[in-house]
Amino acid sequence: GTGHAVYSARKAIHEPFASINADDFYGPASYRALAAFLQQQAEQQESHAYAMVGFFLRNSLSLHGSVSRGICQEGPSGYLNEVVEHTRIEYRNNEIYYFDEQGARQSLNGAEYVSLNIWAFGPSIFSCLETQFGEFMTCYHADPKKEFFLPTVVDNLMKSGSCTVKILETSEHWFGMTYPEDRPEVQHGIR
Repeated sequence: GTGHAVYSARKAIHEPFASINADDFYGPASYRALAAFLQQQAEQQESHAYAMVGFFLRNSLSLHGSVSRGICQEGPSGYLNEVVEHTRIEYRNNEIYYFDEQGARQSLNGAEYVSLNIWAFGPSIFSCLETQFGEFMTCYHADPKKEFFLPTVVDNLMKSGSCTVKILETSEHWFGMTYPEDRPEVQHGIR
Protein backbone atom coordinates (compact mmCIF):
# COMPACT_ATOMS: atom_id res chain seq x y z
CA GLY A 1 0.00 0.00 0.00
CA THR A 2 0.89 3.69 -0.03
CA GLY A 3 2.40 3.62 3.47
CA HIS A 4 4.84 0.89 2.46
CA ALA A 5 5.73 2.78 -0.74
CA VAL A 6 6.76 5.88 1.24
CA TYR A 7 8.58 3.76 3.85
CA SER A 8 10.70 2.18 1.11
CA ALA A 9 12.30 5.63 0.45
CA ARG A 10 13.55 5.99 4.05
CA LYS A 11 17.26 5.61 3.23
CA ALA A 12 17.22 8.19 0.42
CA ILE A 13 15.31 11.08 2.04
CA HIS A 14 16.66 13.24 4.87
CA GLU A 15 14.73 16.50 4.43
CA PRO A 16 11.08 17.62 4.09
CA PHE A 17 9.54 15.97 1.04
CA ALA A 18 6.36 15.53 -0.98
CA SER A 19 4.64 12.23 -1.51
CA ILE A 20 2.27 11.82 -4.46
CA ASN A 21 0.76 8.95 -6.41
CA ALA A 22 2.57 8.44 -9.70
CA ASP A 23 -0.63 7.77 -11.65
CA ASP A 24 -2.48 10.90 -10.52
CA PHE A 25 -2.50 14.51 -11.70
CA TYR A 26 -3.41 16.98 -8.98
CA GLY A 27 -3.43 20.32 -10.82
CA PRO A 28 -0.89 23.15 -10.71
CA ALA A 29 -2.39 24.96 -7.71
CA SER A 30 -1.99 21.81 -5.61
CA TYR A 31 1.69 21.52 -6.43
CA ARG A 32 2.27 25.22 -5.69
CA ALA A 33 0.57 24.94 -2.28
CA LEU A 34 2.63 21.87 -1.42
CA ALA A 35 5.89 23.52 -2.53
CA ALA A 36 5.17 26.63 -0.43
CA PHE A 37 4.48 24.49 2.65
CA LEU A 38 7.66 22.47 2.14
CA GLN A 39 9.73 25.63 1.75
CA GLN A 40 8.29 26.96 5.00
CA GLN A 41 9.02 23.66 6.77
CA ALA A 42 12.61 23.65 5.56
CA GLU A 43 13.07 27.15 6.98
CA GLN A 44 11.33 26.45 10.32
CA GLN A 45 12.62 22.89 10.76
CA GLU A 46 9.41 21.60 12.33
CA SER A 47 9.86 17.86 12.11
CA HIS A 48 6.32 16.71 13.00
CA ALA A 49 4.33 19.39 11.14
CA TYR A 50 2.92 17.79 8.00
CA ALA A 51 0.41 18.88 5.35
CA MET A 52 -2.09 17.34 2.98
CA VAL A 53 -3.71 18.88 -0.07
CA GLY A 54 -7.44 18.48 0.55
CA PHE A 55 -9.66 17.90 -2.47
CA PHE A 56 -13.42 18.02 -2.58
CA LEU A 57 -14.72 14.50 -3.02
CA ARG A 58 -16.86 15.55 -6.02
CA ASN A 59 -13.64 16.63 -7.82
CA SER A 60 -11.95 13.27 -7.31
CA LEU A 61 -14.25 10.55 -8.61
CA SER A 62 -14.06 8.19 -11.55
CA LEU A 63 -17.17 7.83 -13.70
CA HIS A 64 -16.19 4.23 -14.45
CA GLY A 65 -16.09 2.49 -11.09
CA SER A 66 -15.38 2.76 -7.40
CA VAL A 67 -12.41 4.52 -5.80
CA SER A 68 -10.72 4.53 -2.41
CA ARG A 69 -10.49 7.87 -0.60
CA GLY A 70 -9.50 9.05 2.84
CA ILE A 71 -12.50 11.07 4.05
CA CYS A 72 -11.20 13.97 6.17
CA GLN A 73 -12.59 15.92 9.10
CA GLU A 74 -11.25 19.42 9.44
CA GLY A 75 -10.49 20.63 12.95
CA PRO A 76 -9.73 24.09 14.26
CA SER A 77 -7.65 26.53 12.19
CA GLY A 78 -7.62 24.38 9.05
CA TYR A 79 -5.83 21.39 10.54
CA LEU A 80 -6.78 17.81 9.85
CA ASN A 81 -8.65 16.23 12.73
CA GLU A 82 -9.29 12.76 11.32
CA VAL A 83 -8.90 10.82 8.08
CA VAL A 84 -10.70 7.52 7.55
CA GLU A 85 -9.97 5.44 4.48
CA HIS A 86 -13.07 4.30 2.60
CA THR A 87 -13.01 1.84 -0.26
CA ARG A 88 -15.69 1.37 -2.89
CA ILE A 89 -16.82 5.01 -3.12
CA GLU A 90 -19.01 5.26 -6.21
CA TYR A 91 -20.72 7.93 -8.29
CA ARG A 92 -23.88 6.58 -9.96
CA ASN A 93 -27.09 8.29 -11.04
CA ASN A 94 -25.96 11.63 -9.58
CA GLU A 95 -25.40 10.04 -6.17
CA ILE A 96 -22.14 9.53 -4.27
CA TYR A 97 -21.98 6.67 -1.78
CA TYR A 98 -19.81 3.97 -0.28
CA PHE A 99 -20.42 0.67 1.44
CA ASP A 100 -19.37 0.38 5.07
CA GLU A 101 -17.82 -2.70 6.68
CA GLN A 102 -21.27 -4.24 7.22
CA GLY A 103 -22.13 -3.74 3.54
CA ALA A 104 -24.63 -0.95 4.21
CA ARG A 105 -24.76 1.88 1.69
CA GLN A 106 -23.74 5.28 3.12
CA SER A 107 -24.42 8.54 1.27
CA LEU A 108 -21.87 11.32 0.77
CA ASN A 109 -22.55 14.84 -0.52
CA GLY A 110 -19.35 15.46 -2.50
CA ALA A 111 -18.25 18.46 -0.41
CA GLU A 112 -16.19 16.31 1.95
CA TYR A 113 -12.45 16.87 1.94
CA VAL A 114 -10.57 13.79 0.82
CA SER A 115 -6.97 12.69 0.89
CA LEU A 116 -5.64 11.78 -2.53
CA ASN A 117 -2.18 10.99 -1.21
CA ILE A 118 -0.60 14.35 -1.92
CA TRP A 119 1.30 14.95 1.31
CA ALA A 120 4.16 16.99 2.74
CA PHE A 121 6.21 15.19 5.39
CA GLY A 122 9.38 15.59 7.37
CA PRO A 123 11.78 12.65 7.63
CA SER A 124 10.32 11.95 11.09
CA ILE A 125 7.53 10.06 9.29
CA PHE A 126 9.86 7.14 8.55
CA SER A 127 10.23 5.93 12.15
CA CYS A 128 6.45 6.14 12.53
CA LEU A 129 5.94 4.16 9.33
CA GLU A 130 8.41 1.52 10.53
CA THR A 131 6.52 1.00 13.79
CA GLN A 132 3.09 0.89 12.19
CA PHE A 133 4.24 -1.30 9.29
CA GLY A 134 5.56 -3.87 11.77
CA GLU A 135 2.18 -3.89 13.53
CA PHE A 136 0.39 -4.13 10.19
CA MET A 137 2.47 -7.12 9.10
CA THR A 138 1.87 -8.88 12.41
CA CYS A 139 -1.89 -8.54 11.93
CA TYR A 140 -2.26 -8.99 8.17
CA HIS A 141 0.74 -10.96 6.88
CA ALA A 142 -1.55 -13.73 5.59
CA ASP A 143 -3.97 -11.39 3.75
CA PRO A 144 -2.50 -10.38 0.37
CA LYS A 145 -5.41 -8.01 -0.35
CA LYS A 146 -4.88 -5.87 2.75
CA GLU A 147 -3.20 -2.50 2.11
CA PHE A 148 -1.02 -0.41 4.42
CA PHE A 149 -2.71 2.95 3.76
CA LEU A 150 -0.72 6.15 4.31
CA PRO A 151 -3.83 8.10 5.48
CA THR A 152 -4.36 5.48 8.20
CA VAL A 153 -0.77 5.95 9.41
CA VAL A 154 -1.24 9.73 9.54
CA ASP A 155 -4.58 9.36 11.34
CA ASN A 156 -2.94 7.18 14.00
CA LEU A 157 -0.16 9.75 14.45
CA MET A 158 -2.64 12.62 14.84
CA LYS A 159 -4.71 10.69 17.38
CA SER A 160 -1.60 9.97 19.46
CA GLY A 161 -0.58 13.66 19.33
CA SER A 162 2.59 12.81 17.39
CA CYS A 163 2.00 15.22 14.50
CA THR A 164 -0.11 18.03 13.10
CA VAL A 165 -1.41 18.08 9.54
CA LYS A 166 -2.34 21.34 7.83
CA ILE A 167 -5.04 21.01 5.16
CA LEU A 168 -3.95 22.89 2.06
CA GLU A 169 -7.27 23.58 0.35
CA THR A 170 -7.68 23.31 -3.40
CA SER A 171 -10.56 23.50 -5.83
CA GLU A 172 -8.49 21.63 -8.43
CA HIS A 173 -9.87 18.54 -10.12
CA TRP A 174 -7.99 15.29 -9.71
CA PHE A 175 -7.26 13.23 -12.78
CA GLY A 176 -6.17 9.64 -12.41
CA MET A 177 -6.01 6.41 -14.31
CA THR A 178 -8.04 4.19 -12.03
CA TYR A 179 -9.76 2.44 -14.94
CA PRO A 180 -8.76 2.20 -18.64
CA GLU A 181 -11.99 4.01 -19.50
CA ASP A 182 -10.70 7.06 -17.57
CA ARG A 183 -8.08 7.80 -20.23
CA PRO A 184 -10.12 10.15 -22.50
CA GLU A 185 -11.30 12.22 -19.50
CA VAL A 186 -7.77 12.43 -18.13
CA GLN A 187 -6.40 13.55 -21.49
CA HIS A 188 -9.14 16.16 -21.85
CA GLY A 189 -8.71 17.40 -18.28
CA ILE A 190 -4.97 17.86 -18.59
CA ARG A 191 -5.39 19.69 -21.91
